[in-house]
Amino acid sequence: MRLNAKELIAEARVTAPTLPPAAAKLMTAMADRLDLQFVVLCESRNEAKQLAAENAALKWNLMFWDAEDPESPYDCPEDIANNFAMDFNTEFDVQVAAKMPNRTYRVSEVGEYDCKIELVSGGMPETPATDAFLASLRAQGVEMAIDAVLNVDTIASTGALKFVFHQFAAQLRNKTEPSPETVAIARQFEQLKEAEK
Repeated sequence: MRLNAKELIAEARVTAPTLPPAAAKLMTAMADRLDLQFVVLCESRNEAKQLAAENAALKWNLMFWDAEDPESPYDCPEDIANNFAMDFNTEFDVQVAAKMPNRTYRVSEVGEYDCKIELVSGGMPETPATDAFLASLRAQGVEMAIDAVLNVDTIASTGALKFVFHQFAAQLRNKTEPSPETVAIARQFEQLKEAEK
């Protein structure tokens, strides 16, 4: 009988009380660890799907130009080959760029030799999954700093520093406080680490 992760976790928790105390503690710890890893894996998969969707959307918006005639954009390289009625095995260079939304600028200052402009509307396409992924990487860097600080015995009040760093990491990730689920998972993980000591 093959169990999925949730079924395996549930079965381990049901079985643990029937085992000797040391084995029960180990079984429970393993179930907790598997549960935590399953949650993290699901979050990672969702993150990867969002990143893939954003990446596909950006690739869909590509424009192509014949390198020798960059005045006219094409939707795909095949259009260039068809437009120039190229022969079999003819190679040609193509310039590629992304179609970005139009931007509207306004002249905000006029000087004697130059002017200043300001963006009124438009800009880069939104990429929330990519932005969240990069924010998560920055937050992981902060958490690595926390670990480094906690490994130094000479710093007074490392607990206060840890609190400040955790708050900053959460702010980088979400620009808000961590969710109750995240706090619960972190608490479970801390309990597992304490149990291992």
